[in-house]
Amino acid sequence: MVTRYFGKELWKLRIYCGEEILLNVAGLAVLSISRTEAKWEAKMCKKDAISPMEAEIQAILLAILWAKDKGWQDITIFSNAQAVVNALNNSSSPPD
Repeated sequence: MVTRYFGKELWKLRIYCGEEILLNVAGLAVLSISRTEAKWEAKMCKKDAISPMEAEIQAILLAILWAKDKGWQDITIFSNAQAVVNALNNSSSPPD
């Protein structure tokens, strides 16, 4: 959900995380969309993972490290893995 103020979106940079896993190898994809610069970038890699949850955590970590390397601030990271998002928001480990 995007918060709006007088019809304008308040976010500056969004990072979307995604993963696909097959035979314990995950393909990770991270897409950044910058509203202020009107551009998008993608970063992809392959990592070992034993579960979709582990792969999604790796995708989120990829997004965080990418943002740090680029010096991006004021970002919002999106993930469709609700259990992982809840765990990160509560500073706890995701369920097994």
